[in-house]
Amino acid sequence: PDNPVNVNDPPYLVLSGHSPGTGTNAVLVDTTDAIQLDCVFDLTCRNVRGIVKPQYFVRSDSVKSTSNSLIEEAIITSGQISLTIVNNGFQVPARIRYTSPDFIRPDGDQLADSVDVSADSGSVVPIVVPLGGYRLRPQNIGTPGNQHFYFDYTISSAASTGPVTMQNEQGVRVYSSIDTIRFSEITGRLINEEIDVSPRSEKLDIEAVDSIQFQNAYLEVVTEHAIQFPITLDLDVVGKKNGSQRSTQIAGTIQPYTGGPGGSRRDTIRSTNSAEVAALLSLLPDSIVSSGLATIGDAQGNYRGTVTSGDSVTITVAIRAPLVFSLPLDSARNIIKPDPKKLDMGDKLQELVSDNFESVAITGTIANHFPVGVEVQFMIDTVQRATEDAFYDSAVFRFPDPPLKINKGTTNAQGIVTAPTTATLEYFLDRSMFDWIFYRIDPLTDEPLQNYQGLRIRLMGSGATVKVTSTDYVGVNTQFEVEFRFDEDVTK
Repeated sequence: PDNPVNVNDPPYLVLSGHSPGTGTNAVLVDTTDAIQLDCVFDLTCRNVRGIVKPQYFVRSDSVKSTSNSLIEEAIITSGQISLTIVNNGFQVPARIRYTSPDFIRPDGDQLADSVDVSADSGSVVPIVVPLGGYRLRPQNIGTPGNQHFYFDYTISSAASTGPVTMQNEQGVRVYSSIDTIRFSEITGRLINEEIDVSPRSEKLDIEAVDSIQFQNAYLEVVTEHAIQFPITLDLDVVGKKNGSQRSTQIAGTIQPYTGGPGGSRRDTIRSTNSAEVAALLSLLPDSIVSSGLATIGDAQGNYRGTVTSGDSVTITVAIRAPLVFSLPLDSARNIIKPDPKKLDMGDKLQELVSDNFESVAITGTIANHFPVGVEVQFMIDTVQRATEDAFYDSAVFRFPDPPLKINKGTTNAQGIVTAPTTATLEYFLDRSMFDWIFYRIDPLTDEPLQNYQGLRIRLMGSGATVKVTSTDYVGVNTQFEVEFRFDEDVTK
């Protein structure tokens, strides 16, 4: 059995037999009577030797998708099919034609090509098929988690030039794999496709109230998209300051866009862990970093649609009022300092005032619509310093001094301000103060110095927690009242 069977030697079979006869009984036998014997050679050989005629084999193979999604059609931007053809002792040359009805070339034909394999045992033919520009159009959609892409192989072997010995484990082997494929467009049913949300950092500047301690707060994630699948967001929000950080999570699902071209859908997701958000904000971070995961589609493949590389989800993370916080009773840092503004009376008015000055009164009405008391002080100087802090710390002219205190606004049972508390102030300028503010000369240019004004507001300590809404404010209305000496030249 270990010796090869020589298939070129004609096999023969010797049959012999006899009949027991009929004894004393006579029978009729004519020329049509016969015994027919059919012989079938059904041999299974481990080794065969002989001259091999041309042969033709057809085989099929498939590669299983690593995704659970079901693709009906897709446009490929990059990726490749890798085929490795190995001659495993096949002692005649062969041509391998490989095709795939699932991969469509840019010219519209299916993937197809041929390669020759030599009769050298152990020879390897590597093939790489770049897929950029191809379309993927599976003939068999399959089921979630069980979608295959199919290949057909036709092996045409040449006749041997002389006797060869072949064993049944010898042949041509084809190994196929698909490297990572990237698409510019997919139509089908997406099933929990995960996409990283790249970290995004936003700088904050809330040093002016850096003694606030929040007791209750929440975050809002506002999304806008035109994707035809539901999207589940799981975001981490991290606040950082001086090497310290605190974090919170926010999660939710936004529904698919169902409108026409050019439109979009907006959704809002609110955080539910208000204590974590309050702890993060109480750090008074100088930056907030958001990142996480977006999962497109559902677990069952209930949604069919098209998604392209140009589709995106715009995500905005915002802090929303009302906010509940407390202010330390003894803090000197609960201060609001707006940018200083130019103070200009106009050339004509300044000239009239200079020539006909009697007195100037600065009057103002201040309304406090905050749930805490405030202290208010006006600042005037002839230099807008490099920073707001420098202006407010160094401004020469301040009124009133000490600052005017105004009680908190009227609040309802829920602690929300329903009406402001108002106060008025009046400040008189004598001639020397007026000249100092409006008529100082720059010694370098011999030109009048520009005047700037600012308003410094200090939020007084609350003790208990208070609620601030987006409608709360401190309103200031000021004006100059100038008394003139009139003579006949004033009106000319």
